[in-house]
Amino acid sequence: MSSVERRCIQLIACVAFFFMFGVTYGNAGSISRQYVSPGLVEYPVREGIVISYQLDRAAKVTTTVMDSNHYLMKILEADRDVSQGTHSIIWDAKDEKGDPVPPGVYYFKVSAIFSDGSKQTYNPAYLGGAYEGIIHTTLSKENKELRFFLSDSSRVRIRAGIQRGPLKKTLVEWEPFAAGEHLIAWDGYDASGNSVVWDDPDFVISATGFTLPPHSIVIRGDHAFFDRYWQGRAAQSNMTLARYLVQSQDAIEAAHERRLVMENTLSHSVGAVSNFYFTNSFNNQPPQIDVYSGATKIVAQTLVEVASSTPLVIDFPEETKALFIDQRYEIIMYIDDRLVLEDETGYTPYSWVLDSKNLQKGEHVLTINIATLNDKVGAWSHTIIVK
Repeated sequence: MSSVERRCIQLIACVAFFFMFGVTYGNAGSISRQYVSPGLVEYPVREGIVISYQLDRAAKVTTTVMDSNHYLMKILEADRDVSQGTHSIIWDAKDEKGDPVPPGVYYFKVSAIFSDGSKQTYNPAYLGGAYEGIIHTTLSKENKELRFFLSDSSRVRIRAGIQRGPLKKTLVEWEPFAAGEHLIAWDGYDASGNSVVWDDPDFVISATGFTLPPHSIVIRGDHAFFDRYWQGRAAQSNMTLARYLVQSQDAIEAAHERRLVMENTLSHSVGAVSNFYFTNSFNNQPPQIDVYSGATKIVAQTLVEVASSTPLVIDFPEETKALFIDQRYEIIMYIDDRLVLEDETGYTPYSWVLDSKNLQKGEHVLTINIATLNDKVGAWSHTIIVK
């Protein structure tokens, strides 16, 4: 689908949305001309973010800021008497407790109760998630960079691998980007720094994405700040993060909100909606993989010599193990980019015997992919020497 066609579909969706979810005509009140500025900031946020909307008549208004996982971050106004016209609120990029919110994507929701008892809600999350299709990328090996263009603010995933073979590296895992041209630095190496992927004749880049809710606020920064914030929020509830994301009142309310977003988005969308729009961004990183030969962890400088049958053990760091709680995953192995093992019932630690009897003497590349049910794929590669 072309950019023009996608924009036409989104325009139709916007018109339909305003009729159904925020703008009505005749005697009913309406919420319109929603706006945020700036929509893209760096963490930590040092300036206020202006959020504005227009009412065609006076109403009691509640305005909230939500994150992309639909957690309530801050109530900016609650049942406030607001007159007809345009109104602006300054959000300081802090949560209800006054703590700075972490890097991520945020949107604002406005609910109004008019004097005649009618209610209107503006929820831009119902308009996000439009599937972007294949995003065109331009690779410059000389400048060691990858360029791509977005017609709308979107979350993007970019992977590098071998056609009909293994994934070698995830360059971007559903990271938010504003509309416009973007540049990603990449030296061509795989996830383990073992070899230059783009030198392979069957090298491919895969890039796709989905749109963010209209008027989203993107706060860019290190993902470590995101992890630290949510671990702290869980600790304030005397819970581990894993428990907090399932059992806390915040999580229960977010799950309810997510269901509403899913139902309304799917019911009223006029185009394709990405399934990934409805998955949360916690642990939004590819699985990390540890491989051991005996008791020795294989790292970049480790020389791995194999003869006949060599036992290997595949395990994961603790933060990756949290991804696999209550879900299956798949282990896929390649030697010289040819499939040698595919096990859909992965478990950890995973033991495997590398049989080198059918391999020629000399150097070979062992690549391991770990794929989760929500399509996060980790990659690990290492050169092995057959004696």
